[in-house]
Amino acid sequence: MKKELKKIVTMTAALVLTCGCIVSGLRRTPELSFAEGSNTEQTEKVTGDINGDGAVNAADILKMLQYLYGVSELDENETLRADGNSDSKIDVADFILLKNKITDPDALSPDDPFYGALAAPDLKNIRRESGVDAMDYMNFSAASAEAVLVDSEDENGAENPVYSPLSYYMALSMTAECAAGNTRDEIVKALGSEDIEKLRESNESLFRCVNFEHDAANCILSNSLWLNNKYDFKQDTLNLLAKDYYAVSFAKDFGNKQTANEISDWISKNTKGKLNPEIKIDDPELDVMKILNTVTFKAPWDEAFKSSGKEVFHKRDGSEVACDFLKEQTNGAVGSGDNYKVFCKSYDYGFIMNFVLPDEGVDINDIISDSDKLAAIYTGDYEAEEYEVDFSMPQFEVSSKFDLKGSAQKLGISDAFNSGKADFSSLTDNEKSGAYIDAITQEAVLKTDKDGSEGAAYTIVEIKASASPMPLPNKTEFKLDRPFFYYVSYGRIPVFAGVIDEPDKAVK
Repeated sequence: MKKELKKIVTMTAALVLTCGCIVSGLRRTPELSFAEGSNTEQTEKVTGDINGDGAVNAADILKMLQYLYGVSELDENETLRADGNSDSKIDVADFILLKNKITDPDALSPDDPFYGALAAPDLKNIRRESGVDAMDYMNFSAASAEAVLVDSEDENGAENPVYSPLSYYMALSMTAECAAGNTRDEIVKALGSEDIEKLRESNESLFRCVNFEHDAANCILSNSLWLNNKYDFKQDTLNLLAKDYYAVSFAKDFGNKQTANEISDWISKNTKGKLNPEIKIDDPELDVMKILNTVTFKAPWDEAFKSSGKEVFHKRDGSEVACDFLKEQTNGAVGSGDNYKVFCKSYDYGFIMNFVLPDEGVDINDIISDSDKLAAIYTGDYEAEEYEVDFSMPQFEVSSKFDLKGSAQKLGISDAFNSGKADFSSLTDNEKSGAYIDAITQEAVLKTDKDGSEGAAYTIVEIKASASPMPLPNKTEFKLDRPFFYYVSYGRIPVFAGVIDEPDKAVK
């Protein structure tokens, strides 16, 4: 290996000596990294930035060479940033990727997440924002809670439903961009926005506000469109989705079984392996596209629980069960509203878990089903008073899988599900195909214990056609292998005309 390295070093010596000031626009996955804090300038941590100084340059090459020659070691974070091909080892292949991406930062290889994409977001300069106006999204979250948690059937059981309103919101927002006319208007209204322009602003702001990655915590949002290459799609719309929704678009052969596997792999990678669904393409001719959002989350508590032990939990049906509770004594505000109380526990990096406890004799579903009451809870519109609190909560690990078609209809989306009324002409040129929403699915997991919480979700909107795409013209053959007439014209005016009967006969 040393001989191979020496050859590479010789070839790249000039680069190492002269490019100390190069800052690369290195392509990377949507897992963006930011330093702690929201009011100061953030530093991205990207694959290739081995020393973590915010730039990918010759210093990183030197650091990798020192490791490969055994001169120095890489710590855990440096190792993650050096693993360019994500194969869990650092070797010559990673060195070559790093060198190539510094010298040609715009070059794509099959290892890049956007390889072969019709449109892809520019994630190089994104920075977190604070003070975002998220009222539209908050209203949608309040309105969708009953439709999902109370009225939708959870394939994993009705006891502990969990969903991501953020993933639901972003997937439907991208769907609105693909729609037009009343179909778009219904989706935009269901999402709580005045118009499509406001919806774009809300999505971009949410992405910039929530999306971050730190060594110990993350909240990562990823968007994608998977397009059946039998159909034609409008590049302007794909570019808009890349710009305002940070969505990457892939055109694939839906008749190839590998395509479904690629979609499944994309979800797995972008939820850090927490969700591994088996995506299916039921009809390669009529399945037009799949619109996807993923959310993955991890954060430790800012103060760890001091103790734990068995306690009794009283279930809705009146039965009791003993389970593991986490306990602490702390000072904090307890909120009081109409038939409920609220207490919050903070994670590091600005995230909070909010607990809503109904009064004795009040069903929690009655709280969830009141969208005005839930909106007040989301926005903190209730009385609060400071207490010394004996706080305890059960540890839990939950998962849900929902068919969200019914909940979307309850929110006011109608035409999009009707093949005779749906209008998705903003994205696809095949308007005669009768494209409509065939299914909306979300799967979510969340685990909370003494250390903190981890969770992930994906939402997929599946667009189908009621008719096959316009067929290509039938193939035929036109072979001049027998006597034929010809003429040369200017416009429609013949200038020369003749017959070929003996093409091999030479001119005398």
